[in-house]
Amino acid sequence: MKTAAITRATRRALGIALASALMMIPCTTGIAAETSVPIDAAHFPDPEFRAVIQQNDSDADGKLSSSELENTWDIDAGCYGDDSCGNITSAAGIEYFPNLAYLDLSGNQLKSIDLSHNTALRSLDLNSNQLSSLDLSQNTELTSLRLYSNQLRSVDLSHNTALSDLVLYSNQLSSLDLSRNTELTYLDLNSNQLSSLDVSRNPELTDLVLYDNQLSSLNLSRNTKLRSLPASGNQLKSIDLSHAPALYELSLSDNQLTSIDLSHNPALYELFASGNRLTTVDVSHNAALKTLALQDNLLTHLNLEGASKLDYLDLGNNSISTIDLSHNPALTSLNSENNLLTSIDLSCNTALESLNAADNRLTSIDLSHNTALDYLKLSNNQLTSVNLLPNTKLVDLYLDNNRLLYLSDIAESVQFWDFADQQFGPVTDVSLDLAKAAPGIDVSRISNVQDGALQGSALTPTNPEGIVFYDYQFSDAYDPMTVEIDFEVPSHTVVFDTNGGIGDTTVSVISGDTVDEPDTPTRDGYTFDGWYTAKAGGSKYDFSKPVTGDLTLYAHWTVKTAPTTITFRDVSSSTPHHEDIQWLADNGISTGWKMADGKYEFRGMSAVVRQDMAAFLRREAVKRGISDAKTWKPSAADWNTFKDVNRGTPHAEDILWLAHAGISTGWKESDGTSTFRGMSPVVRQDMAAFLRRLAKLGKKDGGVTPKTDFTDVSNATPHADDVRWLGGSGISTGYRNANGTWRFEGMTSVYRQDMAAFLHRLDNQLAK
Repeated sequence: MKTAAITRATRRALGIALASALMMIPCTTGIAAETSVPIDAAHFPDPEFRAVIQQNDSDADGKLSSSELENTWDIDAGCYGDDSCGNITSAAGIEYFPNLAYLDLSGNQLKSIDLSHNTALRSLDLNSNQLSSLDLSQNTELTSLRLYSNQLRSVDLSHNTALSDLVLYSNQLSSLDLSRNTELTYLDLNSNQLSSLDVSRNPELTDLVLYDNQLSSLNLSRNTKLRSLPASGNQLKSIDLSHAPALYELSLSDNQLTSIDLSHNPALYELFASGNRLTTVDVSHNAALKTLALQDNLLTHLNLEGASKLDYLDLGNNSISTIDLSHNPALTSLNSENNLLTSIDLSCNTALESLNAADNRLTSIDLSHNTALDYLKLSNNQLTSVNLLPNTKLVDLYLDNNRLLYLSDIAESVQFWDFADQQFGPVTDVSLDLAKAAPGIDVSRISNVQDGALQGSALTPTNPEGIVFYDYQFSDAYDPMTVEIDFEVPSHTVVFDTNGGIGDTTVSVISGDTVDEPDTPTRDGYTFDGWYTAKAGGSKYDFSKPVTGDLTLYAHWTVKTAPTTITFRDVSSSTPHHEDIQWLADNGISTGWKMADGKYEFRGMSAVVRQDMAAFLRREAVKRGISDAKTWKPSAADWNTFKDVNRGTPHAEDILWLAHAGISTGWKESDGTSTFRGMSPVVRQDMAAFLRRLAKLGKKDGGVTPKTDFTDVSNATPHADDVRWLGGSGISTGYRNANGTWRFEGMTSVYRQDMAAFLHRLDNQLAK
């Protein structure tokens, strides 16, 4: 952004010219009446400042005569990035120069300065010092004042009515009275702490720089000559520009604007209004507009028909789905990144040199008319092909994260590029005909096919639900582009809605396959009648029927006329842990198997498999209100936790909750993936770890003295601490040896009847 700043050289020339006019004015101050002033430490204490003053000793006699003092109109000790200067800490002695008109001490270390005797000053530069205050009450002739990058909290300008050029940026000003500075034309107050500013008494202002303050409003009704207004980084919610017809440069980025009226600003050349809340901007009255930056707003559309001279356009990070650029032939730079564009017509923008259309929804783009392009970014779109043969001036080219199956040759001028992560798919057929999917592809340029085979133009995956990779050598001058194609057999989602019961589940079924009936759900006071196609009514679902679409099945229930207790025909009073087994059934943790005759079996001597264990543990967690066991649902990322667990796996959500809760994270395989192995039996030492982790999750694992006398448990035994905790808690004390000692048998499978006892005892532990 350009501002109408007065250059240092110009100010100096102006100061000298103005000062020279003072030559004919006799000096009458007491200090100036001295016949001469020695150039010594007594009169000029600061050595660096003294060296500057010595330059005015024209006869080199070590002192300044009255003539030399009176003819000194310009002192320039400003230091601008030079290590050899900038160390002046005192300007004492400045009072000896009665006709001084121009003073520059910028870039030094002044904390204070007395200018009360320099009443002829016209131009004063004290930038980049350490001033916290400054008295200018005697400097009534000042026309140019520059005090930027100090520590000023306030400044009194009421006596400086001739000021036309005022620069106070990068101070600590919270307020400023300009009511008597009616001649101001240039005012720079950026990077202060102003919450309000009155410029109604400054009608001559042409440049007003206010960015990075705290302004919530700004009245410009008296500033009809205003040409430049940089006011970004404030808190403006609205602004009236109707009285500024000459406005040329306007910057309002990073405010809180919801609308802006530009209909009275026909001379507007540059507009920066990014980072606001604008939903639309009308530039139909701004035919002179060359630069328009509106990124990070809430725009859904933009009419640019009236901006025929537009050269630079930034619309990044909005919600624009279509845009018409046919009336903007002068456009050389366009940023439409992160919008909702599905297409863009650039046929009229033949001068375009830079295009960023990344992070949209483009499926194709025609760049044949844009032969001047040297920067092109189309990352993160849905492009399946792009022809860059006409674009011979390209230097930067970014096409990563698209769906490209191939790429035509590109110009050798390209120096920076990214073609990574080309992901095509999903392909729901058993193979992909590349010639049909990507007309123009040269299959002879394909090499290094992985996890698939290429015959002619047909690409077939090794795994029907796998990913195939290949390299495409689009040019001999560049490395090949790697393409990834995802093959997916169509699948459908089957939701089992328990309709008020416990055990909602969702499974994924390959199209044409049948879905397995899940475990019988439970509902207190009701009997399960089966799965139906409607929540009420409908027909009972036939599980032998192939699934051809998404499906929701609903549990139907009959109210129990009297409390019914599930009894198992294979459990009697002589069955080990029969009371624990009954407790398991009464609490809905395991109801066993319902047989064809309506009776139940528990199968106590069957080994507990890991997927059933997941269901038992989660049901116990729900019963005791532990963590998020009742409400948690797996995310898309959770479904990728184990490669052997999908929506068709029994108790899949319970398995994933176990991983989510840190109770069981399965096995890490050699290829870096993880498996759960749901049909593997649970062994006693793993069961010890699961039960203790659940107790810890429920904050009930404390107060247990570990049992340390298991003869087959050492510190090297997997989950040794958990086994000892289990023994100490009384959940499992192990087996007694013939000699009276104890063993645990950690690698022995856990039987269902033993698990009933363990879970019942764990429940007692959790109830403490």
